[in-house]
Amino acid sequence: ELRQRFETNTGWRELVRAEWMQPTEQLIQNMITNEYSDELEAPLRRLSNFQFEHLGQLIPGQFHQFKNESSFCLKLCGAGGGGFLIGYAFDRNITLQTLKEYNTYWLLAN
Repeated sequence: ELRQRFETNTGWRELVRAEWMQPTEQLIQNMITNEYSDELEAPLRRLSNFQFEHLGQLIPGQFHQFKNESSFCLKLCGAGGGGFLIGYAFDRNITLQTLKEYNTYWLLAN
């Protein structure tokens, strides 16, 4: 359905290019050049916001409460919108404190 919409709806195609593809390309370039810095936060947030706003039906409901968190963001992963979410913490300590309040299991990497 999303692919067909992309192919037939010019407005949707331009939105996808601007708010999904462009931040994704920026993130890939930052990671290739090892620029793990604050430059990752803006494109990650753009991508996360796009996914929650336009692909929200693919994200399990219990995760929608986290879409506006200031210390981290979630990104939908997997081709075709399926599989899992990955979280990016911009402030690890605040993120850990925030997540303690929820009855959710988290895999944390250093």
